[in-house]
Amino acid sequence: MVTSNGPNRNSHISGKSVHNQRCCMPHIQSHLHQFQKAWNNNPLRMERNKSPLQLWPVVKAESTGANHRDL
Repeated sequence: MVTSNGPNRNSHISGKSVHNQRCCMPHIQSHLHQFQKAWNNNPLRMERNKSPLQLWPVVKAESTGANHRDL
């Protein structure tokens, strides 16, 4: 690793494997997207069981209305 990439690049191989394995970014991004969708649709007990997607338009409207009243 040091020979091919140079020193001070934080390149290393750890564990028993001698193969340099790289993370598959589309695979990770897909899992993050699935988690985001589940989280945004999950009801929040403290907000009368509304999901973040249900709360977003309400919060947006309230903040827009508050800005116009302050002017």
